[in-house]
Amino acid sequence: MKVFKYALTVIMIIIFIILSLVAWDSWEYKKEKKFRSGVSALKSENYDLAYEYLLPYVEAGNASAQRMLGEIYAFGLGRESNILRAKMWFRKADCKEPDDGETEYFVALDFLDEEHLVPIDTIKALEWLQIAAEAGNPKAQIILTDQAKQAAMNLSVPQETINKWRKFLGYPEN
Repeated sequence: MKVFKYALTVIMIIIFIILSLVAWDSWEYKKEKKFRSGVSALKSENYDLAYEYLLPYVEAGNASAQRMLGEIYAFGLGRESNILRAKMWFRKADCKEPDDGETEYFVALDFLDEEHLVPIDTIKALEWLQIAAEAGNPKAQIILTDQAKQAAMNLSVPQETINKWRKFLGYPEN
């Protein structure tokens, strides 16, 4: 009889744990519903709705939401383009989930992609490459030193910028 009570207690504890985990998953799913709605709105180009849904997550410190808000400002999606605000949100996201300027690097590439939502803009692309390089992105740093890569991307990089990054990366002086 004692063994039966013990086994029943163990089974009840296991059932309680399983039910708690299921309830937790359901709560987490519901909690993130507006976040997912914000992502969907962003993908469907409903930028005002995306902003509205993402803002509470941005303010709560969600790094993914902060990066998305940074992209909204970087590309001027439903908001006026604002590089300072974009950089601010990218940096705040970086504090939680470092990406060494990867987000900024992809913003630069998007300004060179004719299939992206924004028109090709080599000046903005160069500006974002420099921001990515300053954030520690090695791919951006290399592009800023390699004139062949710059030519392939139709970028016109000032010689002083090339020299700055060559020196930073420890390349020998010409």
